[in-house]
Amino acid sequence: MKRLIIMAVLLAAASAFAGGVLQSDLGKSKIQGFAPNGKKSQSLTVNKTAAIDASDSAAWAVYTPIDCVYRIQSTATRVGVLHTAPGGTTTIRVVNGITPHLSYSGCTGGQLQRDGE
Repeated sequence: MKRLIIMAVLLAAASAFAGGVLQSDLGKSKIQGFAPNGKKSQSLTVNKTAAIDASDSAAWAVYTPIDCVYRIQSTATRVGVLHTAPGGTTTIRVVNGITPHLSYSGCTGGQLQRDGE
């Protein structure tokens, strides 16, 4: 009985992480990885600050051609530790429901991708 309960909890956690829908490859195998939604992609064209609400996403990725900084926050206000996104790299993070808001500074030319509906 304990094993059954543990398996049920693990399956529920796995489906919650995937947002309930896992994408399939051409062979109909489920893909367990980052599957960005093109409708949520956006360019980070501002030189100052871009605030993003990622509460409807399970993960996000940002390509930054130059060094810039971002914050992971509980609200849209600019409060939180600054993290560096090194230039010429892609940073991928899973969204934590406690801190679903992002704030980018100086990421001009960056490209943001998010998953979800």
